[in-house]
Amino acid sequence: MKIQTVLLLSALAISDVLAAEFLKLSNDAGASTEAKIIEVKDDFEIVTIQMKDGRELEAKMSSFSKKSRKSIMSWFVAQEAEATLLPKDPPIEVLFQYKKINMDNYKKDTLAEKNRERYKPKLIIRNKRAQEYKGNRVSAMIFAKPANNLNQVLVASALHQTIDIPYKDSITLDLDPFQISDVKKNGRTQHGYSIQGYVIFIKNSKGEVVYTKSTSKKFEDLIEKLGSVQSGRWYDPKFSAEEVNGSHGAYYELTAR
Repeated sequence: MKIQTVLLLSALAISDVLAAEFLKLSNDAGASTEAKIIEVKDDFEIVTIQMKDGRELEAKMSSFSKKSRKSIMSWFVAQEAEATLLPKDPPIEVLFQYKKINMDNYKKDTLAEKNRERYKPKLIIRNKRAQEYKGNRVSAMIFAKPANNLNQVLVASALHQTIDIPYKDSITLDLDPFQISDVKKNGRTQHGYSIQGYVIFIKNSKGEVVYTKSTSKKFEDLIEKLGSVQSGRWYDPKFSAEEVNGSHGAYYELTAR
């Protein structure tokens, strides 16, 4: 297509109500038209526009007025942001690993410590497409229920991190490792914890929840309340309170990575 050094002075009659995707573009002489921006290329030197009659033309960036150049750059920035926005039903694979690991090398003084299991959870996100997705907020949590208080939930491990999901690659995120004792009966009482399950959710750069994975839908229903919960903290089962009092005793401990 022939490069236009000046903006066309006329295209179609300007309607009173502009279509959303069409912009009013002008040159320094004040001549204007309405067009849709298709592409900005050659280091921002050339702009491809589409007229209302469907014709596509190329124009030099310098042929537009300062105000129009600003509008074109705003369009370009918005297009770039949209291209890196993680869509709903995203093209990613998420693996969550939180298996027990060997405790043979850890000191075990008390009965509770001898009953502890150690977990070192991690999250692996694989991008299936040749496209980077920027500014995503990833949250993942493991929940445990204390045997002696069914009205409390322990967040055994949690992760809240903003990440870019790399171009056709994977990223590994580590949650807080922890030790926890399984439920044991001691006379008439029970002590320790039972792992309830986990929830993972990802919000894109617009704050939209685009991915969820969990062991129970009840956790997914609480997503809006789980965005800032922390490892080792107690909450009521509906997470309606910011935090409740609780004691881990010797049955739970956050450990070094």
